[in-house]
Amino acid sequence: MCEYGAKARSVYQRPVPVQVPIRTLAPLIAALLLLAGCGENSGAGAVNLAPNQSVTLPIGHDLGNLDPALAGGETEVAVDANLFDGVVSADNLGGSVQPDLASDLPKVSADGRTYTFHLRTGLRFSNGDTLTAGDLVYSWSRTAALQGPDAGIFSDVTGYAATVAAGAAGKLMSGLAATDDHTLEVKLGAPQSYFLDRLASVAAAAVDPKVVATAGDPLGRASDWANQPATLVGTGPYHMIAKAAGASVDFAPVSDWWGNLKPVLHLVHLQVARDAPDPVASYLTGAYDLVGYAGMEHLSLDALSRLHQSSAAQDLTTVARNATTWIGFNYKRGPFVGPSSSAAKLRRAFSLAIDRRQLGDVVCHSSATCLAATGGLVPPGMRGYAGDGSDTLASFDATQARSLLKQADPDGTATRGLLIDFADTPENGVLFQFLQDQWEKNLGVHVDRRAGHPQTPPGVAPSPLFIQRWQARYDDPRDLFAGFFASTGSANPGAFADTKVDDLITNADGQTASDSLASYASAGQTLQVDAGYIPAYYDSGNLVVKPHLAGASLGAFFDGPWSSLEVLQ
Repeated sequence: MCEYGAKARSVYQRPVPVQVPIRTLAPLIAALLLLAGCGENSGAGAVNLAPNQSVTLPIGHDLGNLDPALAGGETEVAVDANLFDGVVSADNLGGSVQPDLASDLPKVSADGRTYTFHLRTGLRFSNGDTLTAGDLVYSWSRTAALQGPDAGIFSDVTGYAATVAAGAAGKLMSGLAATDDHTLEVKLGAPQSYFLDRLASVAAAAVDPKVVATAGDPLGRASDWANQPATLVGTGPYHMIAKAAGASVDFAPVSDWWGNLKPVLHLVHLQVARDAPDPVASYLTGAYDLVGYAGMEHLSLDALSRLHQSSAAQDLTTVARNATTWIGFNYKRGPFVGPSSSAAKLRRAFSLAIDRRQLGDVVCHSSATCLAATGGLVPPGMRGYAGDGSDTLASFDATQARSLLKQADPDGTATRGLLIDFADTPENGVLFQFLQDQWEKNLGVHVDRRAGHPQTPPGVAPSPLFIQRWQARYDDPRDLFAGFFASTGSANPGAFADTKVDDLITNADGQTASDSLASYASAGQTLQVDAGYIPAYYDSGNLVVKPHLAGASLGAFFDGPWSSLEVLQ
């Protein structure tokens, strides 16, 4: 039986499989058909690989900071995933956490507060330096101290606050210990179901302290090490070999890389797209082999139209990404207040009055730019997704909606002069126009946009309705429920409150990852019973791939790895 490394042997399985479009699976199937014997690489020995294993991909702008502790842009994070590794990684399609630098998933203590990782042997940085557990203690503490965009992934580690307070001194987190060169012990202040998922972030990647740290600057704050070919050192399968400012960046495989799968591509050429955000014209002329990686997954309507009108229409796949948009209710003022039967009927009426099929056509442009949300608040491809059509609030029933409205507001006074708040974005503008039309047509209720429309209303929202959006930073729904629907949530301008939902969210924090999903699922079901929100749509991404390129994929969070790509003859 062929075996391709620990990543294939030990994975943390999700309870809900990801539904992947056939067009996305096609290159993966093609890549599997290339397997010959049990070599180290999926393409090794395959007879139909092209001699020239180089690809050109567009990026929307020149690369910013590739320091994994500071990288926050979608492009930089996507590129870093091929240059750096952490103790674990996340499968971009299946959503499973799998060992990376670690030889297996961690041993977790009975109280859920201590994680013990055993590292693989033979780990090296791209410059040849050996990686040890101590390098991870340094790297994680450095990320916490620098307070980059994702530093909070370590907020549950003991000593995090002290490390943050120490700042430039580079104080190591007291909850991290390298008990030997191959063993990392992590202590948390309290058990957290999402901790392992957080570690799949590039912010948890290992960096080489011999390259980064200098005398007087242990964090490497003043260094430009992560943006120069000579010093951009990681543990990943690729490294930077050339950079032309404002034009392109080239990457090549690391010689004798320690991991699996071994890279097949000899060159990954990232070209700053002169026609961004519409790179399809160049794709159709053969300038690009793939469009959709490194922050280029959102194509304009013009680009999508051009693609559909060409012979390359079959090269396109659209998949759900890690964000969801919904309409919230004000629970402190206005007609939707509180748990009363009348208010709940009114909330449900406004949700049932929306035709999600039309939403997919009008707002999402025939499901090309987003996908109508019918499976709950958690987007497809994320752990905790409830399944297509499972959200009772996503049903369209204009007759029932009008009946509920009549019961809750018989004379129409409660819903007269309704206003809605939302951030000033094109997407929200399109959604508002659609909602306004649906509510007027199906309920006979007119809703206007509130003048001033602040992006983030301080305190309780001033209007009875508002549009909200959540984008996940890691593969766990905790921040969605705790932030937006806990009574003490930091992003709860509607002041939604349900003690059952609060209890479920609190309990989930102390549960195992798999058990917490059941708690979040119950919280989602309670929200549906409460009619606590109006589902709108999930974000989506577009991937366009030439037929000669195998192994490309796009998941809810991540691009497929460059090491999976192969150019066919």
